[in-house]
Amino acid sequence: FFFGLTMTVRFLLCCVLVACLMPPALASMAQCMKEDPPAKALVCAMDQAITVLYPDGWKNYTKWYNVMKPFWSEDFSYIPFTGFPTTKGLWNWWNGEYTLWNKAFPEHAFNQLLFLGDTIQASTTTYALGVWQDNLGPLSPSKGFTKVRICDFYLLERGAKKIKVNWMMIDTLDMLRQSGIAPLPLSPLPQGIVYLPRVMEGVPAPVSFFVDPTRTENARQVVNAMLNAEWSAQSPQATYWHPDMVWYGPVPFGMATGIEEYRRYFLEPLHMAFSKPNVTLDVFVCQDVFCAVRGTFSALHTGEWLGYPASNRRLSLDFGMHFRVRHTRIAEGWAMFDLPKMFLQLGVDLHNETRYLHVGSHRFRNAPAAKEDPDDDAF
Repeated sequence: FFFGLTMTVRFLLCCVLVACLMPPALASMAQCMKEDPPAKALVCAMDQAITVLYPDGWKNYTKWYNVMKPFWSEDFSYIPFTGFPTTKGLWNWWNGEYTLWNKAFPEHAFNQLLFLGDTIQASTTTYALGVWQDNLGPLSPSKGFTKVRICDFYLLERGAKKIKVNWMMIDTLDMLRQSGIAPLPLSPLPQGIVYLPRVMEGVPAPVSFFVDPTRTENARQVVNAMLNAEWSAQSPQATYWHPDMVWYGPVPFGMATGIEEYRRYFLEPLHMAFSKPNVTLDVFVCQDVFCAVRGTFSALHTGEWLGYPASNRRLSLDFGMHFRVRHTRIAEGWAMFDLPKMFLQLGVDLHNETRYLHVGSHRFRNAPAAKEDPDDDAF
């Protein structure tokens, strides 16, 4: 029967068969290439190895350990989002956040948007799809379909092909928003939105085979200039952003389309709330027109911030951000912030369920209600 079909039909049937047999966790994961720089190649191989264990192989620690051991240094640090402690080594990671994630989302699909790296650094930005079934750290499950924004940053040991540090961040406030609750006032911008780059550079982007070192260095200079201007010098001009830029901000900021929205709902409130800033970077990696930075912003809290008055304390905010550069301007940005960690410094636990407010019950000052996810209109 099969060989009696046309070549086109045979090809389509094979594609359907592969799609049906592929574990959901493998959705939109990177294809490892011999052209990948060392850090990206190692993380890519690790990602592929860990997804092969899906859906039940992770439950056997000995099996899981043997699969993971080649990729991680013995005492590597895993630094997750607020709500989980930093751990050392594979056992503590597996016995902590890793197992809790798989219990919370027993069936899930990871979708990588960006994946870039160099000799000792790598980073991904991703979203996962799944039904939230069990507690995830301090958060109670919604029992409903949930989209989870995730970013990871990796640092390798110098002279060794193993991962030394993995910083991971989840937009937990967006998970709560999807459950109908909002610990912080929402801007009127669309919330919980994260899309692929608006260029055909591969999925995930970039594809290492086509990387241009000249474009890589240009992207690094543009992003570095933006960080110095907006985060360190607190320039309000947004000089380094393209006029038709899109910024995929985390909850409660939302997706800003164009410089005006970006300035009004993120940059200006940040500058009005904080003074005497300092920025430290743990990871700054670029590949082709894409860059990723992970670090900490610290400053004096001297103005209102997300509904909370000035404390005159020095607060810190961990961030993970990705960018696409178009010539001499940033065309797209993907940002995630550990706001729960920052607010703990004010004595406020954003993950405390007893203080939740329903979505729509409070919002940015003088701002209309947040827009619905534009994707919802399609159904």
